[in-house]
Amino acid sequence: MRGERRKIMSGRGFKFQGSLARTSTKGMSLLEILLALGVVAMVLVAMVKIAVLSVGSSTYARQQAVATRYATEGLEWVRSQRDRLGWDLFYDKISSRSFGYCLSTLDWNGGEPSEGSATPCGAGVITGVGGDSEFTRYLMVEVITANDSVEVVSKVSWNDSRGTHASQATQRITRWQSR
Repeated sequence: MRGERRKIMSGRGFKFQGSLARTSTKGMSLLEILLALGVVAMVLVAMVKIAVLSVGSSTYARQQAVATRYATEGLEWVRSQRDRLGWDLFYDKISSRSFGYCLSTLDWNGGEPSEGSATPCGAGVITGVGGDSEFTRYLMVEVITANDSVEVVSKVSWNDSRGTHASQATQRITRWQSR
């Protein structure tokens, strides 16, 4: 009998005698398939999450670049007004009042923002900078040194699903031409 047991156990497809002889391997393969499907599902969910975050980040980066461009345009507009009008007239226009406007467009031909494009900011903030209705441009000009320099802050803000964002550019404009 001992010899027979060894013979049964030493073969390739040996069978256990007793309680282990009734164990089936069919359930193990089903469990393995379910486990593999679970792992694949987790990997796919992670990949989709990464793709969604990537799209969100690229959208934010595009909006930030556009907002920065609009803020810079605001500074260029004020600087062009100084150059076109001359320092004295430019300074008289901005020092006579607090110059804070929301600008949807910039009038490059006139000394003041074009009619309808600029209003004092407050309850009626104008949106629609450059055709993109999601941006608001605000220009604030502050006198720094009497009759010699002003500081211009151009701030562009926008809202998206993540909240309110802003891009700001600041420049000091001086009397650069000789009197």
